[in-house]
Amino acid sequence: MSKTLKECRIPPKKRELFLQMRIETSEELLSYYPFRYEQLQCKPYDEWKTKDRIVIEARLITYPRSFRFKGSRTMTKFQVENEDDVFDIVIFNRPWASKMELGQTLTIIGNYEGNRKITAIQYNTKPLNEQLGIQPVYSLKYGLTQKNIHECITRCYETVRNEIADDVPSEYIRRYRLLHKRDALRMMHFPKSNEEVAQAIRTLKYEEFLKFHLAIQLIRKQNSESVLKEGKHFDFDDVFRLANHLPFPLTKDQVKAVNDILEDLQSQKIMYRLVQGDVGCGKTVVAGLAMYACCLAKKQAALLAPTEILAKQHYQSMKNLLKSTNLRIEVLYSALPTVIKK
Repeated sequence: MSKTLKECRIPPKKRELFLQMRIETSEELLSYYPFRYEQLQCKPYDEWKTKDRIVIEARLITYPRSFRFKGSRTMTKFQVENEDDVFDIVIFNRPWASKMELGQTLTIIGNYEGNRKITAIQYNTKPLNEQLGIQPVYSLKYGLTQKNIHECITRCYETVRNEIADDVPSEYIRRYRLLHKRDALRMMHFPKSNEEVAQAIRTLKYEEFLKFHLAIQLIRKQNSESVLKEGKHFDFDDVFRLANHLPFPLTKDQVKAVNDILEDLQSQKIMYRLVQGDVGCGKTVVAGLAMYACCLAKKQAALLAPTEILAKQHYQSMKNLLKSTNLRIEVLYSALPTVIKK
């Protein structure tokens, strides 16, 4: 499926911008998914309220005038007319808007400010009826616009759509009622409804997790055959003796998870495990008991957290769990003074 962006007829300047985003092939560009979607609906003028997001099709009746302020920022003003009324339009940082010609028919998307005033977010000359419905919104970088990205993805998809192969086996596609990859990409970038977006996300997420699972299985298999470690020495009873001091009994699933982890720690194979569960189901206790087993084996253990707040919460949880032992417990995060970190 994969072709270069040049083969997909992406202009040179756009290819340079995509290269800065580490996008070099059709596969990478088609994997640049929208981060949200907008529903464009044409609401009757008499239903407009201040701050509403509106879309109108109207004819340009005054020459646009651009003004500079705060350095390089610009503000462009003009008037448009449709069958409902005459509207004053303001759009920021679009100096090229001053080159529009009188009589042009524009589609304007923006926020209604009341008194027939609209702050435009974007405008184009494409007929309104071709733009209504659900529209993808992409993360913008390096000067690219939504129009740029949409046009490039359109060219890319049209070039390779007949060559897009399924990475998920056909048996799984049938069993789990997934889409074919070509259809999923079409619905992701050019959806006709929210239902199509949901179907595309479901299929692409399944593919991503399947690839991740297979990669982990491959690494696990390779390491089990070639990488061995020294098993840790500790007594299971000592670990569960600590668990008996908890103010609540472990659930059957927690006991099983702890047993599986302890067996891995004592073996010569590298452990690859994911503990999955809802918030508050007791995953931290399982991790704490595994860390305690490492300490019983005369080793150190560390629990990593993505935020300072979570690190502090885990620190307090570990203190409560291990308060009956003489183990030293510390917490480290970036805001701590350097002296304490050392």
